[in-house]
Amino acid sequence: MESVQSRSSENIGYVVFLSAVAALGGFLFGYDTAVISGTIKTVSLQFHMDDLQTGWYVGCALIGSIIGVAFAGKLSDLLGRKPVLFFAAILFTSSAVGCMLSNSVNELVIYRIIGGIGIGVASIISPLYISEISIPRYRGRLVVLYQLAITIGIVVSYFMNSFVLKYSLSASFEQLWLSTIFVSEYWRAMLGLETIPAFLFLVMLFFIPESPR
Repeated sequence: MESVQSRSSENIGYVVFLSAVAALGGFLFGYDTAVISGTIKTVSLQFHMDDLQTGWYVGCALIGSIIGVAFAGKLSDLLGRKPVLFFAAILFTSSAVGCMLSNSVNELVIYRIIGGIGIGVASIISPLYISEISIPRYRGRLVVLYQLAITIGIVVSYFMNSFVLKYSLSASFEQLWLSTIFVSEYWRAMLGLETIPAFLFLVMLFFIPESPR
C-alpha cells in the first residue's frame, strides 16, 4: 500500500483532505462547547434546577475533557491515532443522541461528560494526526485548520441554536416525539443536531489511513 508520505509528496490535495477530516474533531470540540449556551434557561426551568445544578450541568463536560486528555496520548501510542479518533467520534455521537433523549438532570450530566471525554481526546489526537501526516513545509498551515475548525464549530452552534429557536415558534408536527424535540422542548434539538457532524466525522474516518508515525 502506498504510504501517506509518498502520496502526500505528489498530491497536497490528499493531505488537505486528511487534515480536514481530522479537523472535524476540532469542529465538534467547538460545537459541543458552545451549544450548551442556548439550552441553559430552558433546561433549568424544565428540570427545576437550582444555581448549583445549573452550573454543574454547564461545566461537567470539563471533567470529561480532563479524563480524555489524561489517557488520549497513551492510548493512541498503544492503538494508533486513527482508532482513537474513531473512539472520539463515537463519544461525540453518543453524547449528542443521549443528551437529546435525556429525561433527567443526571442523564444530561452523564452524556455531557461523555461528550467532554470526546473533546479531551480530540484536542490531543486531531492536531497530532494532522502534524504527523503533513508535508513539513505545510505543517504549520495545516495544523491551523484544527484551530479554525474549533472557531467554526462555535459559530455554527450559535447559528443552529438561533435557527432551532425560531423554528420552534412556528413548527408543528403530528408525531408527539418530533413535537417534543423541535417545539415544546427544543433544547433537545439544539443538543441533538450535533449528531450530524459527529456521524459525518465517524464515517469520514473510514476513508483516511493511519498516521505514518
